[in-house]
Amino acid sequence: MVKKVIHPVQLFLIAWIFWIAIAFILWLIYPKGILELAWNKNHHPFQDIFFFIVSGLGNGLTFGFFVLMFAFIDRRKFLIAASSALVCLLVSLMMKQYLFKGEKRPLAFFSETENIHLPDGASILLFGSFPSGHTLSAFAMFLLAAFFIKNKIWQLLFFLSAAMVGLSRIYLMAHFKEDVLTGSIIGVSISLIVISIFQYYFPESFTSPLIRIRRNGKKI
Repeated sequence: MVKKVIHPVQLFLIAWIFWIAIAFILWLIYPKGILELAWNKNHHPFQDIFFFIVSGLGNGLTFGFFVLMFAFIDRRKFLIAASSALVCLLVSLMMKQYLFKGEKRPLAFFSETENIHLPDGASILLFGSFPSGHTLSAFAMFLLAAFFIKNKIWQLLFFLSAAMVGLSRIYLMAHFKEDVLTGSIIGVSISLIVISIFQYYFPESFTSPLIRIRRNGKKI
């Protein structure tokens, strides 16, 4: 069972473990907000555009489109992706709205002491910092993509995409590094658990598309 779950995403997980190790070391060395503020003070127009665009890969609409896409490809993958997305949504809402409801984001944290740069179009967010929902969704979604495709090069590309989403949330001053670190851990954990459940309890059957489209465009 472990081989069926871990082996297809082995490189993704190895890269992610290095990510976790580096992030944890930085968390131990630097107090909350120090690195985030230093990066913000060294902002650049290219980074403004790049990270604003990349951040969108971690929103709910992107994950929803990812799930819907598999309805036309493979119903089992659709169910795995839909289950992961639903759990991610519930966990993120529970933590932000109940467990850590008043947690300040960088803009609120530095509001009285620092002049914060925000790229054009970036949302002004003050509370609900912990954990990073975008990072949580991105790591859950891209881990699923790596599991579905089972290609070594794509595994690394998917990891880099998820990592860039996490970094984008820091650059946009929407989250601290600990929010992003925790979001990645939760996202990876959710998708691994969902994959494990399907691998154990539901055999690899029913792989036909959930929705078929005829050549004339009508659904059947």
